[in-house]
Amino acid sequence: MSTVKYNSTPPIFRNNPLVFILCVAALVAAGVLSVDMPELVLLVLALCIPVWLFLYVKSKANRLMITDAEVVYEKGLLAKSRTEIGLRSIRAMRIKQSFVQRILGIASVEFFSAGDVAEIVVWGMPNPHRIRQLVER
Repeated sequence: MSTVKYNSTPPIFRNNPLVFILCVAALVAAGVLSVDMPELVLLVLALCIPVWLFLYVKSKANRLMITDAEVVYEKGLLAKSRTEIGLRSIRAMRIKQSFVQRILGIASVEFFSAGDVAEIVVWGMPNPHRIRQLVER
Protein backbone atom coordinates (compact mmCIF):
# COMPACT_ATOMS: atom_id res chain seq x y z
CA MET A 1 0.00 0.00 0.00
CA SER A 2 1.46 3.34 -1.00
CA THR A 3 1.51 6.33 1.32
CA VAL A 4 -0.38 9.47 0.24
CA LYS A 5 1.95 12.47 0.42
CA TYR A 6 -0.33 15.09 -1.18
CA ASN A 7 -4.10 15.03 -1.54
CA SER A 8 -5.91 18.20 -2.51
CA THR A 9 -8.64 19.81 -4.57
CA PRO A 10 -8.41 23.29 -6.07
CA PRO A 11 -9.32 25.86 -3.38
CA ILE A 12 -12.61 27.60 -4.05
CA PHE A 13 -11.82 31.13 -2.89
CA ARG A 14 -8.27 31.36 -4.23
CA ASN A 15 -9.37 30.22 -7.71
CA ASN A 16 -12.31 32.63 -7.86
CA PRO A 17 -11.49 35.66 -5.68
CA LEU A 18 -13.30 38.17 -7.86
CA VAL A 19 -16.57 36.20 -7.75
CA PHE A 20 -16.45 36.00 -3.95
CA ILE A 21 -15.59 39.67 -3.55
CA LEU A 22 -18.42 40.69 -5.87
CA CYS A 23 -20.94 38.47 -4.05
CA VAL A 24 -19.90 39.78 -0.64
CA ALA A 25 -20.00 43.38 -1.89
CA ALA A 26 -23.46 42.77 -3.36
CA LEU A 27 -24.66 41.31 -0.05
CA VAL A 28 -23.29 44.29 1.89
CA ALA A 29 -24.86 46.75 -0.56
CA ALA A 30 -28.17 44.89 -0.39
CA GLY A 31 -28.00 44.96 3.42
CA VAL A 32 -27.48 48.72 3.39
CA LEU A 33 -30.32 49.23 0.93
CA SER A 34 -32.62 46.73 2.64
CA VAL A 35 -34.34 49.51 4.58
CA ASP A 36 -35.92 50.78 1.36
CA MET A 37 -36.13 47.43 -0.50
CA PRO A 38 -36.18 44.39 1.85
CA GLU A 39 -36.60 41.96 -1.06
CA LEU A 40 -33.21 43.02 -2.46
CA VAL A 41 -31.33 40.91 0.11
CA LEU A 42 -33.32 37.83 -0.90
CA LEU A 43 -32.65 38.53 -4.57
CA VAL A 44 -28.90 38.86 -4.02
CA LEU A 45 -28.86 35.69 -1.90
CA ALA A 46 -30.84 33.88 -4.61
CA LEU A 47 -28.12 34.87 -7.09
CA CYS A 48 -25.02 34.33 -4.91
CA ILE A 49 -25.86 30.97 -3.31
CA PRO A 50 -26.17 29.06 -6.61
CA VAL A 51 -22.90 30.62 -7.81
CA TRP A 52 -21.11 29.56 -4.62
CA LEU A 53 -22.60 26.06 -4.82
CA PHE A 54 -21.50 25.74 -8.45
CA LEU A 55 -17.95 26.79 -7.56
CA TYR A 56 -17.90 24.35 -4.63
CA VAL A 57 -19.03 21.43 -6.78
CA LYS A 58 -16.61 22.40 -9.55
CA SER A 59 -13.75 22.47 -7.04
CA LYS A 60 -14.62 19.14 -5.42
CA ALA A 61 -14.88 17.47 -8.84
CA ASN A 62 -11.08 17.61 -9.27
CA ARG A 63 -8.54 15.92 -7.01
CA LEU A 64 -4.78 15.52 -7.29
CA MET A 65 -3.05 12.88 -5.18
CA ILE A 66 0.65 12.11 -5.01
CA THR A 67 1.72 8.89 -3.38
CA ASP A 68 5.20 7.50 -2.99
CA ALA A 69 4.71 5.59 -6.27
CA GLU A 70 2.42 7.61 -8.57
CA VAL A 71 0.54 10.80 -9.40
CA VAL A 72 -3.24 10.33 -9.57
CA TYR A 73 -5.71 12.84 -11.01
CA GLU A 74 -9.44 12.24 -10.55
CA LYS A 75 -12.03 14.34 -12.33
CA GLY A 76 -15.82 14.25 -12.04
CA LEU A 77 -18.51 13.75 -9.42
CA LEU A 78 -20.95 11.23 -10.81
CA ALA A 79 -18.94 9.96 -13.77
CA LYS A 80 -15.27 9.73 -12.76
CA SER A 81 -12.17 9.89 -14.89
CA ARG A 82 -8.91 8.76 -13.30
CA THR A 83 -5.42 9.23 -14.73
CA GLU A 84 -2.39 7.66 -13.09
CA ILE A 85 1.28 8.18 -13.90
CA GLY A 86 4.10 6.41 -12.10
CA LEU A 87 6.62 8.78 -10.55
CA ARG A 88 9.41 7.07 -12.48
CA SER A 89 7.55 7.68 -15.75
CA ILE A 90 7.25 11.45 -15.31
CA ARG A 91 9.65 13.04 -17.78
CA ALA A 92 8.80 16.68 -17.06
CA MET A 93 6.55 18.88 -14.99
CA ARG A 94 5.39 22.41 -15.75
CA ILE A 95 4.05 24.95 -13.26
CA LYS A 96 2.25 27.98 -14.69
CA GLN A 97 1.47 30.94 -12.43
CA SER A 98 0.08 34.34 -13.26
CA PHE A 99 0.88 37.28 -11.00
CA VAL A 100 -2.42 36.92 -9.13
CA GLN A 101 -1.92 33.15 -8.79
CA ARG A 102 1.52 33.75 -7.26
CA ILE A 103 -0.01 36.07 -4.67
CA LEU A 104 -2.75 33.52 -3.87
CA GLY A 105 -0.34 30.55 -3.75
CA ILE A 106 -1.92 28.51 -6.55
CA ALA A 107 -0.80 27.39 -10.01
CA SER A 108 -1.64 25.22 -12.96
CA VAL A 109 0.38 22.02 -12.86
CA GLU A 110 1.12 19.81 -15.88
CA PHE A 111 2.74 16.37 -15.88
CA PHE A 112 4.45 14.91 -18.96
CA SER A 113 5.52 11.30 -19.36
CA ALA A 114 6.12 11.04 -23.12
CA GLY A 115 5.60 13.38 -26.03
CA ASP A 116 4.73 17.05 -26.04
CA VAL A 117 1.20 16.79 -24.65
CA ALA A 118 0.67 16.76 -20.90
CA GLU A 119 -1.05 13.62 -19.59
CA ILE A 120 -2.31 15.44 -16.49
CA VAL A 121 -3.26 19.14 -16.38
CA VAL A 122 -4.70 20.50 -13.13
CA TRP A 123 -5.70 24.14 -12.81
CA GLY A 124 -5.43 26.16 -9.62
CA MET A 125 -3.73 23.74 -7.23
CA PRO A 126 -2.41 24.97 -3.87
CA ASN A 127 1.27 24.61 -2.91
CA PRO A 128 2.62 24.03 -6.44
CA HIS A 129 6.26 24.01 -5.35
CA ARG A 130 5.52 21.33 -2.75
CA ILE A 131 4.04 19.25 -5.58
CA ARG A 132 7.28 19.72 -7.54
CA GLN A 133 9.38 18.64 -4.53
CA LEU A 134 7.28 15.50 -4.02
CA VAL A 135 7.51 14.50 -7.67
CA GLU A 136 11.26 15.16 -7.99
CA ARG A 137 12.20 12.87 -5.10
